[in-house]
Amino acid sequence: MDTRRHYIKSVAKADRKFFPNGFTSWQEVHYEVTLYLMGGAITGSHMGYTEYEEGGTVALYRLAEFLTDKFEITHVWKDDYTTSDRIYDALQVFLADQEEEYKKDYQNFYVMPKKVIIEVR
Repeated sequence: MDTRRHYIKSVAKADRKFFPNGFTSWQEVHYEVTLYLMGGAITGSHMGYTEYEEGGTVALYRLAEFLTDKFEITHVWKDDYTTSDRIYDALQVFLADQEEEYKKDYQNFYVMPKKVIIEVR
């Protein structure tokens, strides 16, 4: 099964969104992910560019939402994350890891983890 298409269809069908760390966290992470992807789309340097070339702006929207959801699901904040730079640092590491996964097999990249794997204190 093409996991990329499956994820895109499941997002299109979803009528409610889950925010494991609250909406504010999700929104801030989504903003940072979008900046990252747009930088790649403009410079032609990473997955943002590839997605844009293959699917245009809509593909970038979906990739940004997928990466934001995946980050939020796999990172649980134990305190007020807005008072520290740890969220930004963790996101940079996460995006670098996702970039590597994307390069290996972008057709099967859109797989959402089922549980929290990282706890940030």
